[in-house]
Amino acid sequence: MFCFSYYHPILEDIAVPEKQGLASGWGQFGNWTGQIVGLLIALPIATGAVILFANSSSRAQTLIPASILFFIFSLPILILFKEKSKKENISISIRGEYKNIVKSSIDMFKFDGVGRFFLAYFFFNDAIITASNNFPIYLEKVFGVNDQTKSFLLIGIIITSAIGAPLSGWIADKVGLKKTLLGVLAGWVIIFPMLAIANSFILFIVITLIMGFWFGSIWTITRALLLQLTPANVLNKSFTYYTLIERFATLIGPISWGLIVTWLPKTNNINYRTAIFSMAVFVLIGLLIARKLPNHLNNLSDNRL
Repeated sequence: MFCFSYYHPILEDIAVPEKQGLASGWGQFGNWTGQIVGLLIALPIATGAVILFANSSSRAQTLIPASILFFIFSLPILILFKEKSKKENISISIRGEYKNIVKSSIDMFKFDGVGRFFLAYFFFNDAIITASNNFPIYLEKVFGVNDQTKSFLLIGIIITSAIGAPLSGWIADKVGLKKTLLGVLAGWVIIFPMLAIANSFILFIVITLIMGFWFGSIWTITRALLLQLTPANVLNKSFTYYTLIERFATLIGPISWGLIVTWLPKTNNINYRTAIFSMAVFVLIGLLIARKLPNHLNNLSDNRL
């Protein structure tokens, strides 16, 4: 989790503002393709088809290739990447930083659009993560899907997510980050109700594969958008809140999901269908908030330094 506070701002060093959407998309593409490769490598070990060490849990053994691959693929950025910023020796007071954290955070939220972005992000990110976390349970309860079918469907979603990430970044660079974000959120407002009313599993599969494009788009766009909203001297702090909200935004959504699933009628899975439908409400709230973000985001980046 700590690495993302520094991983996200690096986007500014590797792409000009006009190409940051696409660069962000390729970053997400690497994320999704890495997950696919990881699943394919770990699956035969997890099922016991490949045994690395006798008398050892097959699931525990999946950590071995994961650790080795992480080390190998981490080397290029550790060795080859050079930051543009100059290195300076700066004395830091941990106590002073904690004392100033509230004031500096309030000052950061005063920048044009930053506070509004985080508020919108809280709502729609909450809904999307809640739905994704409960997606396997939804498949089992509503359609009675087994684990193998879940795995294949998950791989299909990841593949479309990997395609959607750079595609949405390219579109954002062409039409603008704000317009693309609003379009992506509008898509989620439609997708959640469609998932809720789909009675045919074949239709549900089609909708979920389409959903993958939106799943790959959302973090591609939000990361590039926040980069242009935030002044350069507080990028690390801004993306720290971005990461925190991404991890802890799952507050209202899970509570709502749990209450709906518990108290609504279970006949014909009305409770689960209503729960996933309700996620569209939170995305809609985020969409309405995001509508008032600054319009000409690419122009903001010219005055960030």
